[in-house]
Amino acid sequence: MKKQILNLGKVLNKAKQKQISGGISSCDTYSGPSCYGSVSGMRCGTCEAYHALPNEHKMCVLVSVDCFPM
Repeated sequence: MKKQILNLGKVLNKAKQKQISGGISSCDTYSGPSCYGSVSGMRCGTCEAYHALPNEHKMCVLVSVDCFPM
């Protein structure tokens, strides 16, 4: 069973890996806080600062649900 699970899917090359959220190279240029909103135990930026980020950097950080209206 273990071998069957390990053989699921396919190996991704570097170019394909960078297309996955978290592997995007634009995160290399991001130098702000690692989180925004009220994330437990961490010093984070404000929700307003998060919404001011360019879209390519928004996927590079943790964001509290408090930053989004319900």
